[in-house]
Amino acid sequence: MRRVNHAGAEVSLLGGPALVALAGAGTLLAPGLSRRARAASIVALLGGGAAGLYDDVREHRHAPGKGLRGHLDALVSGNVTSGAVKAVGLAATGVGVARVLFRAPVDVFLGAAIVAGEAHLANLFDLRPGRCLKFALLRAALPPGPGSTGMSVAAATMLALDLRERTMLGDCGANALGAALGAAALVRLRSRAGRIAHLATVLSVIAAGEGRSFSDIIAADPVLSWLDAFGRPAR
Repeated sequence: MRRVNHAGAEVSLLGGPALVALAGAGTLLAPGLSRRARAASIVALLGGGAAGLYDDVREHRHAPGKGLRGHLDALVSGNVTSGAVKAVGLAATGVGVARVLFRAPVDVFLGAAIVAGEAHLANLFDLRPGRCLKFALLRAALPPGPGSTGMSVAAATMLALDLRERTMLGDCGANALGAALGAAALVRLRSRAGRIAHLATVLSVIAAGEGRSFSDIIAADPVLSWLDAFGRPAR
């Protein structure tokens, strides 16, 4: 599988499946994780990766409009895009992750929304080499979560290849990363109020990204622009 990137170069999409495999192995081997935390992370990686992989394979069936709104508009008009199918898959992944960790319906709903929202948010950052991986590593570190160890190791391992455009994450890798971040957040957040606040933050950032490209926002800030370009070969 290959895809043309932002610079017009054809790049392998095997980075996504490779990241899912590495993160899954790291999660299984990570010490100190509870059985539920380990299972939640695996469900997030596999579910998010599978939903994204479908969108990667069926990329010719995208919506004519921009972002999530474009897929919803296409769905209303009777056009089932690959992105709409992926959204359903991410929602199902979120429910699966939340059911591993919670029993109360309200907590399952909040948990599912956080996982699906995080998966979509990570995908919004996957517009330049290394950006999504840097985002995931920073998110996992602030604050660190016990469920993010395997994902962080995999992201760090893949970063050099992604920065040098030897491979790219695609939706498979980006959605898996985001879903894993969501699962780690659910493991870390002990209170319902904390989960509500986290979901509100995620939705606010998504809304900002739907209204204006993150590339434009990053380019307008010198610090963010430097961090985004760090490690990427100059053209």
